[in-house]
Amino acid sequence: MRKHPLLIGTAEAHHGFFRNFPLQEETLTVVSLHQVPDRLRSRQWDLLLLDCGEDPRAGLALLQEIKPAYPGLPILVMLEPDSVETAISAFRLGAKDCITKPFAVLDLQARLETLLRLKRSYSGARQFVAAGGHQPPGLRTVPSHHDVPLNIIKTLHYMESNLAAPLTLTQLAREACLSRYHFCRTFGKVMTMTPMKYLNYLRVQKSKQLLGRNGLNLSAVAMQVGFGNLNNMNKWFKIFEGTSPSHYRFLSGTDTP
Repeated sequence: MRKHPLLIGTAEAHHGFFRNFPLQEETLTVVSLHQVPDRLRSRQWDLLLLDCGEDPRAGLALLQEIKPAYPGLPILVMLEPDSVETAISAFRLGAKDCITKPFAVLDLQARLETLLRLKRSYSGARQFVAAGGHQPPGLRTVPSHHDVPLNIIKTLHYMESNLAAPLTLTQLAREACLSRYHFCRTFGKVMTMTPMKYLNYLRVQKSKQLLGRNGLNLSAVAMQVGFGNLNNMNKWFKIFEGTSPSHYRFLSGTDTP
């Protein structure tokens, strides 16, 4: 399969590091953020690594500009520590993954390689652009000007910290200090999905990390992230990723067919 190079948009101070980034035989092109739009128009790319750390507003504005024009391009966003709101905005605007600085080189390498395998796979490509240009369900359709209320951010943290627990809507509403009705209404307006659907979205993201570890069977992964059983994980994995957990593991290169 023909490969297309990776584009990395970051501050000039980091150009040297990324030009020498260990990513096997991949070709990396490193540019400043303001050069990213022109470079995207100049050729075809397999992946964009976008550094939103030093100037989150500029990075998110750039993401908002380029994602509609390149819906099939997977984008991994780099963030500074404690950037929960920026990460939420990045996912809403179409980022495929986020990584927080300081990051382990092997962690970033694994994330990039996984995104590339999925992008270059015919089956995996449907995750990024479905037939007719329809985007998978998720956080991508929320207008970027929406602010996330602090009580909702608190609930998001609570979800992330308790994925394996059998969380209920009542518990989540209590964490947000809202009634169930007002919690569901507020959450749905901000996140464009119900609280329980978003909880399962987070569980899918966590399961993707665990699927990259050899030795963990699918049922064990399902239990560790709170799905309870493999059938439930299969259902939600197909909703958000367009494929099964076993096929995702195969595409990620950590399993054999």
